[in-house]
Amino acid sequence: MGALSPEDDDIQASINVTPLVDIILVLLIIFMLTATFMRAPVVPVDLPRAANADEAKTKTFALVMDKKGTLYLDGAPSTERLVWKKLTKAFRRDKDIQAIVAADGSVHHRQVVRLIDLVRSTGISKFAINVRREDLKK
Repeated sequence: MGALSPEDDDIQASINVTPLVDIILVLLIIFMLTATFMRAPVVPVDLPRAANADEAKTKTFALVMDKKGTLYLDGAPSTERLVWKKLTKAFRRDKDIQAIVAADGSVHHRQVVRLIDLVRSTGISKFAINVRREDLKK
């Protein structure tokens, strides 16, 4: 604290940073705890590999089909009819949306084609197929 003495005209000031450090540490702990709860829901699938896989920069809708054939829209179980309704409604609002299609490697090709056809029937022409990157040099 600042103090004035009768024989010295200089003000001595000091700042106690201990409370500031305590507050910063508490905020850091709160941030670390809440960051673990804000993860996006993920459906575990075994993605097929492709040498020319691109990293998706933006994704609006994530469609996933697991090995049992269950369809998920943005991590929540869904049906083809519900997916079609939601994608059509979103496409009417914004013509620039895209969809990311992912399917387990054991899913039949017919089901993946049906899923892609479902996306295209809503009017969405921008879609990507999610795969894992694989090196062809073996």
